[in-house]
Amino acid sequence: MSLTFLTFPLPDDLPDMPQCVELFLDNNDIRDIADGAFRGLPGLRSLNLAYNRLGIVRADVWEGLGGLESLYLYGAGIQTLDPGAFAPLQSLYSLQLNDNELNDVSANVWEGLGGLNTLGLTGCDLGTLPRGGFSPLQGLETLSLSNNWFTEVKAGSFEGLRNLKTLNLNINQITSIEAGTLQDCPKLEKLHMSVNLVASIGEIPLADCPNLKRLTMDSNRLTTIAANDLVDCPRPFEELSVVQNEIRSLESGSFSHCDVITDLDLRENHLETFSEYVFGPGFFRSRKSPLQLKVSDNPVVCDSALCWLKRAEAKGWVVFSRRQDAPDCVNLPDDTEWADAVDLGC
Repeated sequence: MSLTFLTFPLPDDLPDMPQCVELFLDNNDIRDIADGAFRGLPGLRSLNLAYNRLGIVRADVWEGLGGLESLYLYGAGIQTLDPGAFAPLQSLYSLQLNDNELNDVSANVWEGLGGLNTLGLTGCDLGTLPRGGFSPLQGLETLSLSNNWFTEVKAGSFEGLRNLKTLNLNINQITSIEAGTLQDCPKLEKLHMSVNLVASIGEIPLADCPNLKRLTMDSNRLTTIAANDLVDCPRPFEELSVVQNEIRSLESGSFSHCDVITDLDLRENHLETFSEYVFGPGFFRSRKSPLQLKVSDNPVVCDSALCWLKRAEAKGWVVFSRRQDAPDCVNLPDDTEWADAVDLGC
């Protein structure tokens, strides 16, 4: 059973509805919720209070919701979270607080949420990551901190998050992550760092992430990928995206330490050419799967320097899954695509 309130304010005490599992109270003008207002909904599993004007969240509001699994509070006008604000929600799995004006959040807010799996704090005007600020969230696997005001990420910021697998830091003003910071997240598999101010992949301590599979660094300030930037490439590392940077060169051996990488996205940069030596000797012969390569929207000159790429494609070592992912060949006629450019002077 689900119930939707569309236009009127939340009553001080909702009627008893023990069979209700979903309640939609989003897009109203709710400014306050009486303590225990949901006590007549013991079977509730999902509650949507998005786009209201709550101001503050107190723990007593959630009395009787011990079985709640999903709570949506994005854009709810929240400015303050009391200590232990969600402590009664012992079964909570997903908490979405995106697009509120929280400014600062301390560790005591998360008391009692050791089983929380997913936390969204996108667009919450956060400017600092205090040491141990998420330490009570020991079961957390996904944390979104995108579209905030972070400029640095220091050691201890993710203390206690030993089960974290996905960390989203997109759309901030971060220039680097301090070495040792991500050691607190040994299970981290996906790190999203797009739309920041990072000038070198070397500013990301990959040695701290033994299980990292994907790194996204689109729209940063990268101008090159140096030979030592990925020297600590984790063994499971599969995907790197550096779309829409200012990359003009790839040094020899840039990807030689990423021997199982399956997806490399270099689109929308300033590359005119790149050598097979960026992958290191024997890179393709030792692989079990082809490399999905995306290099479109670069001013690539298609000549004999790219004969290796034609051969690698013919052997199935490199794959352009879409025609538009291949080099654009700026020196060839407009109607000549990479697939048709068979004569490169090889």
